[in-house]
Amino acid sequence: MASQTEKDVHYPLEKNDFDLNEKGLQADGDIDLKEEQENSPIEAVAAAVPITDDPTLPVITFRFWLLSFIFTALGAVIQQYYFFRTVSGNYSIFFVNL
Repeated sequence: MASQTEKDVHYPLEKNDFDLNEKGLQADGDIDLKEEQENSPIEAVAAAVPITDDPTLPVITFRFWLLSFIFTALGAVIQQYYFFRTVSGNYSIFFVNL
């Protein structure tokens, strides 16, 4: 078993030095969120897509069920087709959905 000093050499408890490419919080804890909250640089996207999220919008909609059913049925048909072929290709349902 390694002694405590050997562990400290390989796994130091504190890391005081930062690499130039490493981003981290400074001691004061200030975070600049303006970079993350800016609109898209593409004007059409910035005009059409808001930067906020509306959690009250429904997720399970008619469009969700319709597209899910279509892609699942299509994947099942393709999988069944390749199952009965003499030279079968093993395509998963996830491949079909891509």
